[in-house]
Amino acid sequence: DVLELNISKESLKRFLVANEENRISVKTYTAGNTISSNESKITIEKDNNLSEVKPNLYAVMIGTSEYKKAIKRPDSFFDTDINLTYPALDARAVSQTLEKAAKKMYGNEHVFIFNLTTDSADALKPDKRTIKLILDSIGKKATANDILVLFLSGHGVMDDEDNSNQFYYMTADASTLNDEKLYHEVGISTESFMEWISPKNIPAQKRILIMDACHSGQAINDLLGAHKIKEIDKLNERSGLFILSASASNESAFESDKYGHGYLTYSLLKVIKQQPDILEDGKNLNISRWFNAAGRSVNEIAKEEGIDQKTQIFSVIDFNIGEVDSSVISTIRLAIEKPMFTPSSFQNADTVESGDNLGLTKSVNDALREISSKGKESKIVFAMTDPAGDAYSLSGSYKYKDNEIKIETRIKKGKDKLCEFEEKKRATESLKELTDRIIQKAVDCVEAKKKL
Repeated sequence: DVLELNISKESLKRFLVANEENRISVKTYTAGNTISSNESKITIEKDNNLSEVKPNLYAVMIGTSEYKKAIKRPDSFFDTDINLTYPALDARAVSQTLEKAAKKMYGNEHVFIFNLTTDSADALKPDKRTIKLILDSIGKKATANDILVLFLSGHGVMDDEDNSNQFYYMTADASTLNDEKLYHEVGISTESFMEWISPKNIPAQKRILIMDACHSGQAINDLLGAHKIKEIDKLNERSGLFILSASASNESAFESDKYGHGYLTYSLLKVIKQQPDILEDGKNLNISRWFNAAGRSVNEIAKEEGIDQKTQIFSVIDFNIGEVDSSVISTIRLAIEKPMFTPSSFQNADTVESGDNLGLTKSVNDALREISSKGKESKIVFAMTDPAGDAYSLSGSYKYKDNEIKIETRIKKGKDKLCEFEEKKRATESLKELTDRIIQKAVDCVEAKKKL
């Protein structure tokens, strides 16, 4: 018997990438997906008459801080309180930054943000039904040219029943983390998420999943498990998927009053604000650079706090997701903000030709870089560039006189002068001793101005 299946090009339109050659392959599978036919391929040529198509970015930002209250009984193991402090704040903070950066790159009319949190300001709540409805609604609009971002902050659990070890994100429907029989009702498994955002349901070719939850690294293990490979290949899910998890499968993901966020969320925001060197061409927020820098930050914070938490990344795609400038950076508020210094500049005032023959510029910059590298113990951050335009910088000039060098130093924040002071270097004094005094005075000036 022969089965003939006719599919119109128009019906495939939303699954085709604009301005590119598209290769379409067809396979048939048995009901259990265990056996497939040979692959049949056709090519749809690039249409040079099409104008450039701007992608739409759909972001679903989910933060669950409050859960259903369980009734505690003497003979029950149910939790009395599983609420968290920061997931709703996490989702809203990343949402705000991502929205502004994405709109600068793609335009206001191409960015659609859905905030599903337990914060009273958000009408959409992070229950399982609403999450599925929002993803379904995006699936009806999205095309292959679009971008999907799914951010999850809250409780994550491992289902150890029958040794399945599957990751579940617990929605606001949950009242306990201890009853594995309820996980499939009030939680969303890796398998469900992958199905809900698969290309057949949401054609967006670029898909990003960020999980700031305990055991979230198990989602990557679930995805790479041998029993999933055929299904992934069938759905072509490897065409454009990027997963960042806050922790390994056997680890917790921590939140902190000190940082005012979960470690991963804090790090995602911090590296944009304090590490402008991660930006491509000084402005573009590249997901690989962003996520890898945030991962390093999480690892550093966990090490400093004496906690075991390491991020996990799965990636088969890389692209720029937004554009960062001073207006984007100004929206980021960190609980712990260190003053950022950019490279200094000193020169010999006696003759322009001599430049900085003392080598004070290099000495100061090297010292700032060394101080910044001390991590938790450092009082400052040192960066080569400053997209926000409000970092601190040192500049000055010096003159030789007898056995002394007189140095006049200015400290600016952006273009505004904060302080000015004079130092002298004696012949018996090392350049490092002079440098240390200049930097100490600069830090003291910045601290004093921040208190005003």
